[in-house]
Amino acid sequence: MLVSFQQVEDQLAALRVLAQQAEVLEAAVQAAREAERLALNQYQAGTTAYTTVVTAQVARLNNEQAALDVQSRRLVATAALIGALGGSWDPADMPAADRLYDVAPLDPNAPRPEGPPGFWDGFGTAVRNLFK
Repeated sequence: MLVSFQQVEDQLAALRVLAQQAEVLEAAVQAAREAERLALNQYQAGTTAYTTVVTAQVARLNNEQAALDVQSRRLVATAALIGALGGSWDPADMPAADRLYDVAPLDPNAPRPEGPPGFWDGFGTAVRNLFK
């Protein structure tokens, strides 16, 4: 019993820390995008070398990659939290592909696609709702 509480608390703490990291990295990504925009404007005006633009692009991409890494770790921690709370990922618990939209959606306002649903349909909405 105590192990279960410890696992839940560990995952909740991880999610709190990762949320803070995501906030900081989002600001870093925005700053890097602005720096890239300014470097490109300076290059187009002829006041700086193209290597400055490339350096700004590298910095932006590194920041975006770090932000995606934190987002990935948040998803893993969320899945671990669900497992610690007693959830499972048993495929037998999932509805059949032709009955996927018979289950109440996570976002009732989400548009329903035409044709048979696929695995990724609605997944992006579910992930966005997870981090609201």
